[in-house]
Amino acid sequence: FNVDIGPPHRLSILQHTSGGWAGNQPFHIQPKVALVDAGGNVVSSDSTSIVTAHLTPSLAYDSKVIINTANDATPSIILAEFAQGIKEDGRTLYGPGDVIRIDVIFDQEVAIFPSVDNGTLPRLMLNAAGAYAELVDETPHGLLSSKLCFEYLVQEGH
Repeated sequence: FNVDIGPPHRLSILQHTSGGWAGNQPFHIQPKVALVDAGGNVVSSDSTSIVTAHLTPSLAYDSKVIINTANDATPSIILAEFAQGIKEDGRTLYGPGDVIRIDVIFDQEVAIFPSVDNGTLPRLMLNAAGAYAELVDETPHGLLSSKLCFEYLVQEGH
């Protein structure tokens, strides 16, 4: 059977460059673009369509990007519970030196970064006077997760 080439439908990238940014140097592999019909076939016989290309400077090189998150939803805690291991061990009493693990689940993914002021990670304040559970650093800083894990080392008198 024969395939008839239709009218130009869109501009398609046939070959991507060798990298996203060349640092003011030529790309080792140059991009190739072509007009294609609705079926993705290269339209080579068209001499009436006009394509205008513009060079867009790299945002990473000479632009500042500001992302406005003013209207974004604030993450909410949907569940704070003891870790599964604590639920399964059957203990009801914990003493000094014991570690209690607490999982906090959010309604959306959050990213953890050290404090700008002193470089500390977030802590979970507990009901015991002056007691805090420390973040278990399972998720590398800046990566998204909807679950954060904290550990509390039981102190004397708590």
